[in-house]
Amino acid sequence: MTPMNVALPLKVMGSRLMVHPTSVTNTVDRLAADGFVVRLPNPRDGRGVLAEITESGRSTVERATKDLTEADFGLGVLDAAERASVFAALRTIRAENRDFRD
Repeated sequence: MTPMNVALPLKVMGSRLMVHPTSVTNTVDRLAADGFVVRLPNPRDGRGVLAEITESGRSTVERATKDLTEADFGLGVLDAAERASVFAALRTIRAENRDFRD
């Protein structure tokens, strides 16, 4: 089953990624030029723009995720205690920023 594409407003992307709106616009422009996303007018906001991942973009994400997983996300240089410490710190940061629900 292929996941349904969801178009997001660029300002929502910036908020979720905690990056400046200009960075989001520049990144989406590059991704669109490479065929990984499409820019769409926002029907709820005449001035706003939505970005939606393409099949090419989704395939690239899947390949990159597989490669990162196989490379242990580069964390293989850390021992188990060090990895646990990194994960705990990142979990705290993500929870504080409401990135997920406990």
